[in-house]
Amino acid sequence: MRASGPSGELRVCYQRAAVLRDWTLDQEPAVPRAYTFKASLTQVDPFWITQRPIDLVITVGLTSWHWRDIQPEIDAHTLSVTLRERPIIDSAMVPVVKQERKHR
Repeated sequence: MRASGPSGELRVCYQRAAVLRDWTLDQEPAVPRAYTFKASLTQVDPFWITQRPIDLVITVGLTSWHWRDIQPEIDAHTLSVTLRERPIIDSAMVPVVKQERKHR
């Protein structure tokens, strides 16, 4: 499996530690149920990026995928992390479509 997207964040609680751009999620062929996540880091907060636990949040379609307490590897402006757990998926971003009642 492979996925990619335009945006995401690193967070410490609700504080934004960094904004992510151009992320990819690739299955690790040598490790069952593990994925490698890579992204470009922008808007890095120098204090929050050093705090732990730090969470990864990405937008996938109309949902938000969230991994808690990741172990990121940060090199210059690039993030890399191996994800071994399933994400918490928040579908609250899905817009509610109100259906009109037909009058007879």
